[in-house]
Amino acid sequence: IPAGCQKSAAGEFGAAGKSGEENTMSSDKFHGYSVSSDTDCTRTSYVYHGTKAEMEELAAQHYIDETGQAGWLRLIRVYQREGTVWECELKYEAPEDWTLISVPNRTWGSKSCQLRGAMLSRPLESHPKYRTRWNHSLCGASGTTVLPAWYNDATDTTIPAVDAARYCWCRHLAEIPRDDNGRWILLATPTKPGVESYDVATYTITETARFRSASAAGRMAAGVINQIGSPSNTFGITGGNWKCDDAEVSWNGRYWLARLTWTSSGDGGWDREIYG
Repeated sequence: IPAGCQKSAAGEFGAAGKSGEENTMSSDKFHGYSVSSDTDCTRTSYVYHGTKAEMEELAAQHYIDETGQAGWLRLIRVYQREGTVWECELKYEAPEDWTLISVPNRTWGSKSCQLRGAMLSRPLESHPKYRTRWNHSLCGASGTTVLPAWYNDATDTTIPAVDAARYCWCRHLAEIPRDDNGRWILLATPTKPGVESYDVATYTITETARFRSASAAGRMAAGVINQIGSPSNTFGITGGNWKCDDAEVSWNGRYWLARLTWTSSGDGGWDREIYG
């Protein structure tokens, strides 16, 4: 749909109007939907009508930020249309490339999941192919002109004992040593000058569940922060393990929400001696 355009269809789904999880009531309660798009996302509103009690019951079955076929739920609105007719609007937002892998269960305590990817900066020395020459200079004692055989393959700053009096690695030029014969010679500069870190893909999964009581929501969040574990849905991501980096319990005006955020370690794995 072009940016700025709006499409509306009252009852367009008809008797077969159950399109995904948004339409949770019978088709005779489904009134219609509208879709609008801009450069950021697509917004889809589903409208149902019935009695006030029916619409309030429908609204109570949903919560803000739940996921559906049309994206994340951003608005739940119950209002009087006319007379005894009330309506419930559910408005979803989704980015252009939105794909729902699995529809979450809405029963109390069941968890829905969101996957997000980002880039994480790590020290250059932790790269699996790291070489000391990437970010170190090699210096030699006065009179030394030849690079040692181990220069290309060294992965730390330890000099073999047989060459300890002739060579040393330096991170900064100010570290170049001096001896009785004067300052040592700079034999090789860093092959990746100025590079001190590299980016790796990292994934976080946020689990959300709703509860009738604060204590029930609290039990979901208790004792997991900064601990190794696993979300209920890993979206097929393999390698390494997961650590809970954030836990939150909140009241949204209708029920209690518990959220856990899990961070993937990547292939290396979170250290179980440190995080348990």
